[in-house]
Amino acid sequence: MRYIVTETLADRGSRLKGYNVALSVFSRGEKFDPQTNSVVRVEATRLRKQLAAYYAGPGADDPLEIRVNRGSYVPEFIERAGSASSTAVDTDAPALEPSAVEQPIAPSARTPWLLAAATLVALFVAIAALAYRVGQASYVEETPIAIGPIWSQPPSLAVAQLELPPESGISQFQANALAREVAAGLGRFEIIRVREVDPDATAAPGTEYVLAGGVGRAGGERHNVSFRLIRAADNQIIWSKTYDHLPSDLTADHRLKIVADLANTLARTHGVIFVDRYRQTPDLGPNSKGFECVVYGSRYFNAPTRQSFDDATACLERTVKADPKSSIGHAMLAIMLIDGYVKGYRTEADEPVTHAAVAANEAVDLAPQSARAHLALFLTRFHERRFADAYESARRALSLNPFSTEIKARLGSAYALRGEHVLSQNLLNEVLASTENAANWLQFYLFLNAYMANDDELATRYVMRTQTTRTPLGLIARIIMANHNKNAHLVAKWKSHLTQHFPRFASDIPGALARLEMAKPIRERILADLMAADAFAQAAQPNAQ
Repeated sequence: MRYIVTETLADRGSRLKGYNVALSVFSRGEKFDPQTNSVVRVEATRLRKQLAAYYAGPGADDPLEIRVNRGSYVPEFIERAGSASSTAVDTDAPALEPSAVEQPIAPSARTPWLLAAATLVALFVAIAALAYRVGQASYVEETPIAIGPIWSQPPSLAVAQLELPPESGISQFQANALAREVAAGLGRFEIIRVREVDPDATAAPGTEYVLAGGVGRAGGERHNVSFRLIRAADNQIIWSKTYDHLPSDLTADHRLKIVADLANTLARTHGVIFVDRYRQTPDLGPNSKGFECVVYGSRYFNAPTRQSFDDATACLERTVKADPKSSIGHAMLAIMLIDGYVKGYRTEADEPVTHAAVAANEAVDLAPQSARAHLALFLTRFHERRFADAYESARRALSLNPFSTEIKARLGSAYALRGEHVLSQNLLNEVLASTENAANWLQFYLFLNAYMANDDELATRYVMRTQTTRTPLGLIARIIMANHNKNAHLVAKWKSHLTQHFPRFASDIPGALARLEMAKPIRERILADLMAADAFAQAAQPNAQ
């Protein structure tokens, strides 16, 4: 929906044909044939039904209706009379002539600027209101595999309507828009189920967490919005935050910042909800499968070992065998296989990249709107050395979930490996600004950007973070900077640590760096510095005795 609305507003509605939609939205190749492949028509019909259901229910009083008539992919924007009695769209009937109270809004250069601005604001609110119902993550359509009481399916969160005291100064419409945008933002994460904003949603069976909030006056024309996360089982508040000094009109930019912060704080795999759930995490068993394996795979990246890799990969392989239609299972398996290839756990003879590409493409075919599926496709294409296609997949993943620090971190690290250090640092700065605890593996890429810019002070600062000792690349960075600082003792210490904890990586560092798809000039510089560090440590050894 976002794509067809954006294209129409940009006066490119004439390009909205099945072939172009397939390429831009569903990542189909140039050989796509809309006559034999019905994916665009099927998804368009599904969108029409969801729009009809929305405007017949929660969106009955919305001032603007987005309508996609049968036989067309170009949306119409209808100004409504503003009542629940408005006629719902019949998705299978021919389009009716608009009445005097329902007039299509056509973007045009002749539209007065005030009307154009009002239209864009109304469209933004309408799209945000629809985002949860229409743009919901695809995993919720899959039937969860029952594997146990805790991790049989993603955590469930209900977003409550914001409490709005009479003296708040913020309208009910604005408060409802913010609550819906929060639900939509959280719903972009495919590892959490979000219930729609509804007065009864918090009491629905199966709700594990409730995000409640309210608006207050901070003094003068300034306001604050507070949120609290409640564990439904014992009604305990496990997290809270207040956003202060907000304007009374609560602009889109202010709401977007709140949504982005809440999404990253609560919904990612190392966010508040998952940390609370991790206390109940069971160990993987020989028959484990399903969402538990997805969680275990995500956690693997913060403390990677060969054993945890083998356990998570085997678990995911069982998952996709038991449920071949699990998009999230295929996507996570592809991500794990690529990591195993990079770390040398899976050799070329095992064809890990080929198997990962099959899994990633299957994930995208099963769930074209899945950000995680497109992230998996990005990683496989990157290691197939299809870099332009890889970056396009990453951008697609980010368009589906612009709040994901994981996608930004993965793309930022890829840019660093290929020598695009400015692009890399810009993305990684966004990650650092969004989360207090960046993943362990990310520290090396922060180091790499500073190292290639010859900023030894900043490179040393990144290297000295504790997390760098937990990955082979982090230890390589420590060896290099220990040599730069002329500390033979630390060079020897970190070399020993690398050999002891990551023997396969240490036995063939040139091959390991090549598997990363690291650009040749960067790889040559690192290898030269490692050779210099080795010579320095050996030369200093007799003196130490």
